[in-house]
Amino acid sequence: MKNLTPNSWAVELHCPQCGAPVTLGEADRILSCAFCRVRLLIGYKGFPKYLLAPFQDRTIDQDFFYIPYWRIRGMAFDTLRVQGKDRIIDATFLALEIPGLPLYLGLQARAFKLHFLSAAPGGRFLEPWISFEEIWSRFLEDPSPVASELELETTPSPPPAFIGETVSQVFAPFYFKAGMIFDGLGDRPLGKFKVSDYEKLPLLDTEALPKVRFLPVICPYCGADLQGEKDTWVLPCRNCDRVWDFDGEKLSQIDFNLIDSGNNGPLYFLPFWRINPADSLEGLFPLPPFLASAAHNLKKDPAGGKGEKRYYWLPAFKLSPSAFLTASRAMTLRQPLEYRGRQDLPQGQYYPVNLPWEQAVEGLPVLSAHLTKSPISSSEFLSNHLKSLDHLLIFVPFHLQGSELVQETLSLGISRAALHFGRFI
Repeated sequence: MKNLTPNSWAVELHCPQCGAPVTLGEADRILSCAFCRVRLLIGYKGFPKYLLAPFQDRTIDQDFFYIPYWRIRGMAFDTLRVQGKDRIIDATFLALEIPGLPLYLGLQARAFKLHFLSAAPGGRFLEPWISFEEIWSRFLEDPSPVASELELETTPSPPPAFIGETVSQVFAPFYFKAGMIFDGLGDRPLGKFKVSDYEKLPLLDTEALPKVRFLPVICPYCGADLQGEKDTWVLPCRNCDRVWDFDGEKLSQIDFNLIDSGNNGPLYFLPFWRINPADSLEGLFPLPPFLASAAHNLKKDPAGGKGEKRYYWLPAFKLSPSAFLTASRAMTLRQPLEYRGRQDLPQGQYYPVNLPWEQAVEGLPVLSAHLTKSPISSSEFLSNHLKSLDHLLIFVPFHLQGSELVQETLSLGISRAALHFGRFI
């Protein structure tokens, strides 16, 4: 179901230390308890699974069936059409093939909070029949149902590319009464069904589901508190100047660099992924001819490497599709390698890395198509090789000027409103 406003579902759970209720956003990976002040990383394997608790004032004595839906949010780019519409997708898809059930969860569902399925109450949870890959394949072949809901043009077009997608399963409650099936959220009749037909369907083994794990937000090397906002994937340690990546299960140290501005004053560091295209992929992701042939645009590698380097640059944070391409284009065309790099963490505000490398790399064919004005088609070869590209996390200093963060040397400005909106994608 469409929702173009930056209002995502809320997730409710209890603090594992003191038991106090805590409300998080879907993209949050750090739990901060307002009562006991503990900060914990939230870890789980695979797709997170949530349930929507029924409206208990009306249906407190009902025996519920929970129906699975796939949910996806992210940026969609029409890379095969230069003039294609880029947009933000926020949709749910029924994970079963049972006639009469709603194909999408409506806006009413957003009034209810999500709960991790590992803490499921009583009820029967139906096993999803349709995998996410199958749902995704169907959507790529015909995105018109979601496009029509988003009031976009529905003319036939090549499959879009998606960046920064957040995928989860949501189980919605339904119940039977007097030969009818009812929506457990709004107590609305949906049609005639037999309970015996549903009792034959395979059930999900909730006892075998991976449990939600909680990890302390401390540096594995020195034991100091790690810095980072609630939706970040990367946490810096100001004590030992190390940077740690959280993959949903554990913390791993990663390499980084930081462009030294050489100026005093308050700094805001925005993270970018710097990509060194592999030789085998240069033909697939060509740089613009004027950039590739202009020697004065090829800067020396500040890390001490030999020869001239050309890199692609992609934001390590979510933005609207137009702002994402604008920032990527500006950084790639200007090749900011003349700066002196450094590998410590000076004082300043560090914007959260809420677009991990595994998702950001999907923007490489999009950026290449945007720069060269040439269609770039996706293929199995790309999906198998993009993640192996040489990449480095670099923090770029910006200054606050009015309502924008500005990088004077690169002539790049990013509005604070765009950054705020990106936190909800």
